[in-house]
Formats: sequence, C-alpha cells, structure tokens
Amino acid sequence: MDYDDLLKEIGLWGPWQKQTILCLLVPTIVTGAAFMTYSFTLGTPNQFRCKVPECEGHLERIDYDISHEWIQNHLPDPKEDLDKFQCQMRTWTNERPFCYNYSIETPSSFQSQSQFDYCEQFVFDSTDFESTIVTEYGIICQRRHLKSILGMAMIVILGLGGYIFGYVSDTYGRKPVMFLTMFACVTFNVLSTFSTSFWMYSGLFLAGCLFLNGSYNGSFIMSVELVGKDHAAACSMAVNFPFVLGELIPVIVSYFIRDFRQMIRVAFIPLYLILSLWFVIPESPRWLLVNEKMDEFAKIIKKGAKINGAIISEETIRSTKKHHEGNESADESYLDKKQVHIWDLFRSRRLLKRIIIVLFNWSAVVLCYNGLTMNSVNLGGNAHFNIALAVLIEIPSYIFCILIVSRVGRRPTLVLTQLACALFCLASLAVPSSSPDQKWIIVLFSTFAKFATTSAFSMVILQTTELFPTSVRNTVVGACSLTSRIGAIVAPVVANLQPGHEYVPMLVFGLVSLFAGLTGIFLPETRGKLLPVTLRDAEEEDDSPSLLACFGCQPKKEPNEVQAIFGMFICKQLVCKPVQNITQPTPLIKMDWDDILEHVGETGPWNIVMFALLWLPPILAGVCVLQFSFTGLEPADGFRCAIKPCDMEDASFYDFDDSIFARDNDTNGNEIIDFCKMFPVDANSAIAGNCSLDNFIFDSETFVTCDSSQTVLWSDFEFFSNVALVGSIYMCGLLASSFVSGTLGDLIGRRHTTAIMIIVCIIGGLSGAFCYDYISYCVTRFITGFGAMGLFMVPFNLAVELSGARTKTLIGNMAQIPFAIGEALVCLIAYLFRDWRLFSIMSSAPFAIFLVIWFILPESPRWLITKGRYKEVQRIAKQAARWNKKEIPKELLEIPVQEITEKCSVASLKKKELGMADLFKGGPITRNTILLFIIWIVITLGYYGISMNTGNLGSDIFVSLTLISLIEIPSYVVCIFIMDHLGRKPTLTISLFLTGIACIAAGFMDDGGGKTALALIGKFGASAGFSVVYLFTTELYPTEIRNTGLGFCCMFARLGGIAAPQVAIYLPKVAFPALPLLLMGGCAILGGVLTLLLPETLGSPLIESIGELKGLGDTSKPFFSWWSISKLEKHLASHLHHGVHE
Repeated sequence: MDYDDLLKEIGLWGPWQKQTILCLLVPTIVTGAAFMTYSFTLGTPNQFRCKVPECEGHLERIDYDISHEWIQNHLPDPKEDLDKFQCQMRTWTNERPFCYNYSIETPSSFQSQSQFDYCEQFVFDSTDFESTIVTEYGIICQRRHLKSILGMAMIVILGLGGYIFGYVSDTYGRKPVMFLTMFACVTFNVLSTFSTSFWMYSGLFLAGCLFLNGSYNGSFIMSVELVGKDHAAACSMAVNFPFVLGELIPVIVSYFIRDFRQMIRVAFIPLYLILSLWFVIPESPRWLLVNEKMDEFAKIIKKGAKINGAIISEETIRSTKKHHEGNESADESYLDKKQVHIWDLFRSRRLLKRIIIVLFNWSAVVLCYNGLTMNSVNLGGNAHFNIALAVLIEIPSYIFCILIVSRVGRRPTLVLTQLACALFCLASLAVPSSSPDQKWIIVLFSTFAKFATTSAFSMVILQTTELFPTSVRNTVVGACSLTSRIGAIVAPVVANLQPGHEYVPMLVFGLVSLFAGLTGIFLPETRGKLLPVTLRDAEEEDDSPSLLACFGCQPKKEPNEVQAIFGMFICKQLVCKPVQNITQPTPLIKMDWDDILEHVGETGPWNIVMFALLWLPPILAGVCVLQFSFTGLEPADGFRCAIKPCDMEDASFYDFDDSIFARDNDTNGNEIIDFCKMFPVDANSAIAGNCSLDNFIFDSETFVTCDSSQTVLWSDFEFFSNVALVGSIYMCGLLASSFVSGTLGDLIGRRHTTAIMIIVCIIGGLSGAFCYDYISYCVTRFITGFGAMGLFMVPFNLAVELSGARTKTLIGNMAQIPFAIGEALVCLIAYLFRDWRLFSIMSSAPFAIFLVIWFILPESPRWLITKGRYKEVQRIAKQAARWNKKEIPKELLEIPVQEITEKCSVASLKKKELGMADLFKGGPITRNTILLFIIWIVITLGYYGISMNTGNLGSDIFVSLTLISLIEIPSYVVCIFIMDHLGRKPTLTISLFLTGIACIAAGFMDDGGGKTALALIGKFGASAGFSVVYLFTTELYPTEIRNTGLGFCCMFARLGGIAAPQVAIYLPKVAFPALPLLLMGGCAILGGVLTLLLPETLGSPLIESIGELKGLGDTSKPFFSWWSISKLEKHLASHLHHGVHE
C-alpha cells in the first residue's frame, strides 16, 4: 500500500488537507514581497539634476525646483539634451566662489569662462521616492550600469538558489529547507537596510535572492505531494495567488513610506510571524516514505486521519512500512530504486528527452513572461497603464488554469497556451507600429500574450512536478529554474532593443513560444496519474506525440511523423477513444437519438419547426458580416475639402469648382484631383496643404444625415487607411469565437450558447452606433465578429445533431441559405436608413426578437446523452412524438444504468467532496456565484473609489476624508436594524441604488459642500452594501463549500479594489472630473439590479448542501415577492375576483 492508497483511507480532501494547504500557501507571500522589493529599493526618480555647491551648499533641504535663474545658468538646457542636463554642470577655468545669479558679468562672458563636466552630487525629485539605493549612492549617469549588473546578478542567483536548495530539500526534507530559506530571505532583506555602501547592500540583497526560490518551490512541491492526483492541479495553481498578494505588500507600503530603509523594515519584519507555521505544517509524507522515515510518517498520517475524522488501523501502517522498507537490493536496477540522483535521469533516453523539453519550455516561458512585461513600456501609450495591465492579467490567467487543467489536462493546456502566446505575438507584427491610433491593438495583443504565457508558466511548473520521481523532484524543479534564468537574462536584452528594431521583441517571443508549444506535444499527459516514486514509474508514462492523444484520445494505430503533428485533421486514420487511465464508472449508453428518430420521424412538423427556428440565428450572422460594408462605405461621388471662405460652417452641398484642389498623377501618368489637399485661399501662396480632418464635405446623394461630417463612419476618423483594419479586427473576432463558442457549446450546450451569441451580436451592433472614435468602433466590430461566428457555427451543429442519417446532408447544405438571406436583408436596411448610426441601430436592435427561440428550441439530444441528462432527452423525444403524432417504444427511453467496474473502489461511491470547481458546475450556485462576483467588485469599487476621489470634490480634503470615514459607523448601525426586517436582498439593493444615485447626482454638481454631502451618502450606501454582502454571501453558500465561495468572492472583489485608484485618481486627469463618480454610480446601479436576481435568505436556515439552494427563499418575508411574475399574477387575479363580487 502506498501513500495514494492511504489517502483513500483517511480522506482524499478532508479538513487536514485543507488547513495544511492553506498554511502552505502563506510562505509564498515572502517570495512575492522579496521579488517586488527590487523595483522600489532600486527605483530611479524620473527627474534629477546636479547639485550646485556654490548655490546650494549651505542649504539643509534642497528642492528639485529648476525654475531659478541660477540653475538655468549653471546647468545645460534640458530641452536640448536631457541626459546631459541630469548628469553635467558647468565648471570654471577660474574658481568662482559665489552663486551666479545677477552679476556684473553678462551670461555670455560667464559661459565663456566655463565648460560642462560630470558632477558627483545630485538633487532628486522626491515626488515618487524620498530615498532609494539609487538616490543614496548615486547609481545614475556614469554608474547607471551598476543597476543593470545587479539585476542580472539577481537573475543568476535566483536560478542558482533554486537548484541548490532543491537538491538540499530532496536530501534533508522539504519542511526544514522551506522554513530556513524563508527565514534567511526575510533576514537578509532586513539586514540590507543597515548597509553603508552600494556594495554592502548588493551583497546582502543577493544573499536574500539566493534563498528566494527556496520558499516558493518548497511550498509548491509540498502542496502537490500532500494531496492526491485529483486535487494536485488546483492546489499547485493556488500557490500563485498569495505570491501576487506578497507582491502587493511593498507596493502598498512604499505608497505610504517613501524611504527604502523604513519601507523594507515595515514590509518584512511582520513576515517573521509566518515562521510560527512550523508547528502546523508537517513534513511531506511522500518524502518521508521515499526516505524510509516510517515513524515520523506514521505520526503524521495518524494525525491527519484524526483531524479528518477517519480511523486508520495499525495493520495499514505496518503494510505500508513493509511495502517501503528493505525492498531494494544491491542488484536492483536504478530504474526501480526510490533513492536516485539527478544524473540518473540522463541514463534513460526517454527521461533525457523529457528533461530537455521541460528545460526548453521553462526558458521559453520565463523569456516571454519577463520580456512581455518589460516590453510593455515600449508599446506606446501610457507606460504605467501598460505595465499594470501586464501584471493584472496574471490573476485571470491563474483562475483560467484552475478551471480547465483538471478537465482538459496538463499537456493540451501547456501546448495551447504556448501556441496562443505565439499567435498573439506574431499577430501584433501585422499592425503598423508607426500609426499612433493603432498602438492600442498592439497593447491588446501583448496583454493576451501575457495571459497565455502566464498560464503556460503555471502549467510547466505543475507538469515538471508530476513527471519526475519524489527523490529528485525538487532538484529537477530547481534545475529547471536555474536553466530558465537564460530566458530571464535574454529578456531585457530583447525587450530593450534600439529604435528601428521594435518588431524584433514580439517576433522573438512568438517564435520561441511556437517552438516550445510544438515540443510540448511530446511530453506525456499526467492528469489522473499517480505521482511517480521511481524512475521506472516516470519512464512508463505514455508520451505519444499525437495531438488527438494530447486532447484525451488515443490513435487507433501508431501514427507516423505527419500524423503525429497533424493528427487532429486526419479523421480517417485516427479514431478517438477514452484514455484508459480513467477509473470512474463507465455508463452503458443504451439511449440513442438515431433509434428514437426512426420512430419519431425526421421530416414531421416538429422537425420542420425546429429547423426553421434554427435558420434565424444565421440570418443575423449574415447581417453582421455586411454591416461595415455600409457604415464604412465611401460616398458614391466622393468627397472634398470644405472651403472655409466659401462654405458656411454647416455647408453640406457637394458641388464645387475643382480649381482650388491639388493635382497629382496616377500610375499611368494621368492627372487626378487630390481631394484631401487644397491650395490656401491666398494669392501669395501656391503650396497645397492637407485639409483639417473635420473640414470635409461629402456627396449626400447616397447617404443623407444632419451632420455632413459624419455621413459615413470613416469620415469621422483620423486616418482613412484604418478602414481596412476594421475588417481585419472583425476577422480577429471570428477567429477568437471559432474556439471559444465551440468550447462554450460543448460546456453549456448549443441552445444557451446560441442565445448568448445573439446577445453579443446585438450589443456589438448597437454599441457601434454610439461610437465617436476609431478605437471604440474597432472594439465593437470585434465583439460583433465574435458573436457572428457563434451564430453560424453553433446553430449549424445543433441542426445537424437534431437530424438523422437521411436528412443530415440536406440540413447541412441548407444551412448556408439563411446566411445569404441576412446579407440581402442588410442591403435593404441600408437603403431605407441612410444615416450610418441609424442604420447600425436598425440592423441590430430588431433582431432581439430572435431571443424567443431560446424558449422554444430544444437542447441537442445527442449532447444531453453524452452528459447523462437522459430525462431531458425523454422530454424532447416525447414532445417530438406528440407533434409528429407518433409513438416511441418505452425501452428506447429507458435511462441507462451504470456499470460498476472492478476499478471502482468503495471510496469512489462515497459522497463527493466539493471544491472550487463546483462553484461553476451550473445550477443556482453558479448563477449566484457569478452575480456575487459582479456585486462584490461593484461594492469594492465604490467603497474605495469614493474615498480616493475625495480630493476632487472641491471641499477641504481633510474634513472630507474624515467625514467619509466616519459615515461608515451609522451605515453599519442602520444595517443591524433593517436587515432582519426588510431582508438581505432589499437592503443590499437599496444600498447600491442609494450609492449609484448619489454618485451620479454628485457628478453633475459643482464642487463644494453639496457635492461632498452627496459623496457621503454614496459612501454610506457602499459601506452598508459591504456589510450586507458579507452576510448574504455566507448564507447563499452551503456548508460544504461556504468558505470556498466566500473566499473566491473576496478574491474577485480585489479587482474592484485594484481598479479604484485608476478610476478615482487617474480618470479625472485624462478625462473630466465627474467621470469617476458617474462610473461608480452606474456600476452601483448595475449591482443593485443584479441583486434582484439573487434569492432571499431572510428566515431561511443555513443550507448544508447544494441541493438545498433550490428551495432557498421560500420561507422569506415577501418584501420583493412582487418581482415574481407568478405571484404578481395571483395578486392581480385576487383583485379582479374581489372586484367582480363587489
């Protein structure tokens, strides 16, 4: 009996595992904090200059202010050469002991006696940093290279430490090494604050970096080794979340404490408290087994069984000891030994191939991960926004991995994320970098690439952990971490290439990710597999390179080289069958839709109606395709510049004398008129200049509108060449939807996906009508394309799946007809409505009626059968038989029984333990979770945003902040009194509506007391909402998953907290001061509306299981019961009844 067998005895996911995993997540906070500290301790202020001793030598405090005349006379002109201004000052041939300001000498005579030279003392702008290593020891100008050398040394030391302490951990145990490295990392960071020179600081800093990876790798490895195969992925992914929290610690502390010494002390000294977890976290049971420390192993297992409420016999412990003690002989093959060294991996060709692949993938993801972050400042636009976007995108990528890795598998997730990174990097090369208006597209592609490579990073760590045996597992992870530093060293070099080579970084990142993704195909799948103990266990893993095997299928016969790479498309040679390592009960599928159709019929009234309804969504898809052909159409007879001396400001007539316009030659040498250039109405000038972009007059014969400058879309935008790019972006939407809508259809069903895509298309089309800039219109076209692909593909699949063998071909071919009808229909709409905005509305809004098909269309019976939803298939079959006036034999509608195979143990029949993934498995809990996510984000945004926006209210900021803080107290008191009378849902709804109305009203008021009063009311509502949502969330989740649900909601709430400073502080500067309040108010009202969709919990006992969610709210007080249509009908019927009797 091994450790995985023991887990079945003591519980696969009980309280012991949960509390231990929770404790194991905490050490990674230290890693995140230490990793981010570098950015602040070596931060360089944006502005600095030389210190002028003659003028500032006597001053105790020196400001950066450069407005003084004596500074302008002593330092170079910053407009000519900023680097020279920051690093050099005048020196004189004759000593000048006074500060030159107003002297008898003229500036010219003063300058003739001087020359510029590098200075030794500097004055820094203290807006962002009061004190850093850079400012204290002058690591700028001639010494700026020292910062780069320290950064490169840090990268090398990180990798070296990962390898050293990986080996030590495999030798002496996971727990002592993890706590030793954590203690050393914190200690060296604290000691660095007492450094008296740059070199002393560098030595202490690098010593801390040596121990940095030890705590992270130890926490990661122990999390995977503690649990069984079903929970390893989620636990390993969860390690990343506290790492992000650790990164936020120095960010938050440095915001309040700008001195680097005090910042490090405040951030790190409290982290010593984490060392108290030594008494809670056990040693890795797998490591103890491999190293035959059976007494300690038995003690830990007994403790775990006790906490889990399980009973484990002494016989079980003894059998485990016998299994692991003394079963290795001197003649035993190295493949069967439990104690091996890392060089033993190179003795097996198969394992050697794998370690080379994982080493390359590690280097690739580290290169792209760091490189994309560093390169974000070179993409154009706001550098701070780009970096923040590159960092924050990591959070959804980790959540993405948690949700799909256990369903899809390690190998396909790694391959897909690497290839997705390559796709987005290479796609960005197609966007012209010279156009400022298109920079945002490159930023978007870069963000998606960072999302993909972050997911790949999580996957490659997990897969490395599961591929190699216990005795060398940590050593291999450390070796991979060491090798990956190659990518980290190359990343800044690639990301900071000289101007003229801007395309090279994304090209390098794309190609490296592409090759890494292709090599990942040759790694074995580890999902559902036990962690290997010996090299033979690791070597026996199947690493078939077939892409079908990569996605959970196996080839019918051994594939050749071409089939291995393109196996996904060789349908005739490869046949999917379930992977054999799955040990769950296999259903005996007796119910068959084709058999049912034999009796129901394939051409009856039911079939015709359903197929006719399925024609509607492709009509909308056809409309979406041709929308831009009219919104972006050039007027039939062209356009011309507005001639201001001749045309009135509101002129719209097109007739003109073309003599004023510039001439050019076409490719054949013929003279043509350039309507974008005109000669100025000036007798002394003959140079044609470009027209002002808002000064065009268009031929209105084809398109008529009140505003001639907005007759067609492209006339609104700055560059006419961008018209073509809109079409490309639409295609990108189609491309993205090809994967997403298909996957969504397989996950939630064809019927629901169709409805979603109808909504997406309508939103995209309507939004386009209200766009007043090029970028926003491009976004709406992407959304429209995303929905259009789903509207064609998903209904097509549903139509085919509803049909039988005889009608399948006919139905498939006829599916193109409604698409063509939609294309024709859009022409008619464009003819009737000549204004492009009105046209966009009329070609989108009326199609909302198509949503009624959701209430009529059935789900695909074939998809329902694969999901085991046989009762729904029964209902569909009976409805079809009733419409077609047929009868179905009862045996065809029998629900299949499940075959319990010998592989199914008794443990598999026990009640399933719920986890984070169960929040998203459908039903009321999923609906509630999604609604709560949005509500939490909205409340957090308003709660923090209103406080941060206080400076824009116009009143005294100190008084305002005090009132904003104190207003929380009465809000909590009010909640105590009204929640038990009104209920949770109405209280939360009223709070959010109050916040929304107050913020929006404040946005339209002038600065002053009234605006502050309304902000106070908004903060009152947000605070009350925070109070209610905590309780409401607790009551909405069952006991078995309550903590998980609440924790997940709190995590998502941080998104609102992260967005709050951007909304409250950044937006007023780039937009208008009222925008934050309007945005927070709108979000709050949205949250209030969504709250109405949640069930009421007042008067209901705490629920214990997910099944009890359906009855939630039945015992609540009927405050908002009139929102229920059925109750409203009864209410009206009662009044009518009384009226008749009266």
